[in-house]
Amino acid sequence: MRSWHSEGDMEYSLYKLEFHSKVHFGRSSLETSDFFFHADTLFSALFLEALQSQEAEAEALLTAAREGDLLISDAFPYIGELLYLPRPCEIYETGKKQSSREALEYLLKRSYIPLSLLDRYLSGTYPLEDEGMGLSKLGCFGTETQHPHRGGENRVYVRTFTFREGNGLYFLLGCGNEDISMRLMDLLEGLCYAGIGGRRSTLGNFSLKVVSLPPKLRDHLESPKLDGRPRMLLSAALPREEELSGALRDASYRLIRRGAFPVWENRKSYQRRDLYVFDAGSVFRTPFAGDVYDIAPGAPHPVYRFEVPLFLTLD
Repeated sequence: MRSWHSEGDMEYSLYKLEFHSKVHFGRSSLETSDFFFHADTLFSALFLEALQSQEAEAEALLTAAREGDLLISDAFPYIGELLYLPRPCEIYETGKKQSSREALEYLLKRSYIPLSLLDRYLSGTYPLEDEGMGLSKLGCFGTETQHPHRGGENRVYVRTFTFREGNGLYFLLGCGNEDISMRLMDLLEGLCYAGIGGRRSTLGNFSLKVVSLPPKLRDHLESPKLDGRPRMLLSAALPREEELSGALRDASYRLIRRGAFPVWENRKSYQRRDLYVFDAGSVFRTPFAGDVYDIAPGAPHPVYRFEVPLFLTLD
C-alpha cells in the first residue's frame, strides 16, 4: 500500500508552457472551457504519450505515481514573470481599513493570488487594492466553429481560450526517481507537438521551458513534515477511503466533479465513474497519499484518473 511521501525526498521542477495556439480545457462539453487544466489531465496526456512509445513506459509512469515518486500540480497562470497560486480556502483577517464583510467578499472573488503576496495573505495583511496584479491581462475566451465530418453541414461550437504573448500556464513536477525524471522530460517534449486541451496538432500546442524554482516557493514545498501544520493542495486530489476521515479533520476545502465520457469498445459502451475530489486551494492539517483510480471498472482496459496530492506548507 502506498504511504504518504515526504516532500523532502523529492526534486522539484517548474515548467512554463507558452501556447502557440488556442486551447480548450473542457469541463463537461465543447461549449464550456477553462483557461487552466488539472494534474489528472496532464497525467492522462503523459500516459497516452507513453503508451505510444511502449506499454512498459506507461506502466513505469503508473508505478511511479502510485508509489509516490511522481507528484504533479495543476496548471496555474503566469503573466510575464508573475506566478499565481490558488487562493487558500482559509480566509485570514485582512484589511484593517475594511470591514470583515468587505474583506471577505473581496478575497472570495479571487481564485488566484500572486506568489509574491502569499506571505501577506497568510499574515492577514493581503492588500485590498491588488487590481494591477489581477488576471484581466492573461488572455481572452472565444468560440471556434468546427465541422466534425468533412463536407458535412453540421457545426459544433468549441469554447477556446487564447493567451496573450508572454503569458501562459505553469506546473510543478516532483520526482523521487532520477530515471522517471528523465523519461518525463522526453514525454513532455513529445506532448509539446501533440498538444493538450483539444484535438491533436490543432489546439493546445506549446513550447516548454524549465525555470528555476523561486526560493519562496521552494521553502513552502520543502518544509519538514510537522503534524497539524496547515497544507494547501496544489493539485486536485482524492484520499483513499481509509485516509478520508483523518484528512477531513479541521480541513477547509472545495469539492469539484471530475467527469468523463464513456469508454467504447467494439461499439459497446462502458460507463466511466465520476469522481468528486478536493480542489487545489483546499487546506488540510493531515496529509494523505491519494491514488491513481481506475474509473471504468468492468471495461476491457483500465481508465486511470490521477488524484495524487502535491501539498504546499502554509507557514
